[in-house]
Formats: sequence, structure tokens, C-alpha cells
Amino acid sequence: MGNKLEKLPEKEVQFLRMHTNFDKTRIKESYKEYLKISPKALMGLSTFKEYLRQFFGDEADSFAHHYFRVIDKDNSGNINFAEFLLYLSNESDPNIFCKIRLMFELFDIDGDGRIEKKEMAEIFKIALKMTEEDREDGLAAHKLTQKLFEDYDKGKEFLTQNEFTDMFLENRILFKNFPVLSSTLFTEVCMDPNK
Repeated sequence: MGNKLEKLPEKEVQFLRMHTNFDKTRIKESYKEYLKISPKALMGLSTFKEYLRQFFGDEADSFAHHYFRVIDKDNSGNINFAEFLLYLSNESDPNIFCKIRLMFELFDIDGDGRIEKKEMAEIFKIALKMTEEDREDGLAAHKLTQKLFEDYDKGKEFLTQNEFTDMFLENRILFKNFPVLSSTLFTEVCMDPNK
């Protein structure tokens, strides 16, 4: 390549060592793989969709922008390497609360810190369609949303992060309906160089 992007600044390596579960070697190897996907070291939505299509086909288009929104922490319209690796580290974290926090961010489409019925229905519609469990154009997603709101909403017409956490803890089967990006992207970008 021969450009300045080949080498990840040491300051960023140290930041990622402190905030992910990756060692220095793994971070640097992951950065090399990331540059193959996004040579300019900033991944826009179209590049992200294109990359996900390799693994999820055309279905990637239906959910990519939601995951992109969660990963793009600074709302710049691009995912930098640090954001990308932080997301993968968090999603692959065995701590269930870490996963639920990411799921909350995914469902909270407008970013107002709460989940409304229409947001939940939209995300469930995409997830259920991908797993082919909703062949009735969103009817199953709507019914699931209604049921969960009946059980967990405290009459406010939205779910707080605590209510959402309780919902997922009590209904862990809900996790199976979401494309797990970490299993795909982690393998592709963060492969252990010693294997």
C-alpha cells in the first residue's frame, strides 16, 4: 500500500488494548484486515453493506443501516477502526448485559434512550424476516411487539433500558432472531494470527 494508513498509531493501539479484549498483536493484525475492507480507514454505509452482503446476501441491506448506526458512535457517517473493533469486542463479550446494551441501542432507532412500539416492531420485522419466521409481512413482528409491551411496558408506551433488560433476561430466545455480526466479522477481521 505504501501510505500512512498502514500503521495504526500507537496511541490508538493502547486505547484499544484498554477497551477491548484484544492484545497488541491481534489489534494490529485486525487493522490490516480492516484496511482490506476499507482502504481509506473509514467505512461508509455503502462499504459496510457491500461487506455484509458477502455473508448475508441481499438480506444485509435490510439491517445494515441499523447496525451501522450502533457502531458509528460519533455519528460521523463513517465507522473508523476503533469504533469497529470496540463494537466487535462488545458483541463478542460473554457478559449478557453487554449484549443487551448493544441490543437496546439497535432497537432505539431514534436514539432517545427509550424504545417505542414502532421501533421494536421494525427491528423484529427485519430479524424475523431474515430467519424466515415472519412470512406474513410483519404480522409476527407486530404480535411479538404487542405481547412484549403488554408484559413489560409500565403504561408509558415505551420501554426503558431497565425494562428492555428485564425483557431480554426473561426471554433469552429473543437473541436467536438477530444476525450476529461478531461471529462473521470477528472471524474475518479479528482472526488470531497464530492460527
